[in-house]
Amino acid sequence: MIDKISMSLPKDRLPATLALHLEAIRNGAASIRVHDVAEHVQAIKIQQALDAT
Repeated sequence: MIDKISMSLPKDRLPATLALHLEAIRNGAASIRVHDVAEHVQAIKIQQALDAT
């Protein structure tokens, strides 16, 4: 999916993956499967802080 929107190598897709996962959470996803846990935790915390303001 990401490559159809923004051509890239798999190793370069973390930013797009984070964006998709944040949108999934915003739309009610109860869980997401990730490999880059620390990066996802950081992104989710930042999104939660932005949503709280």
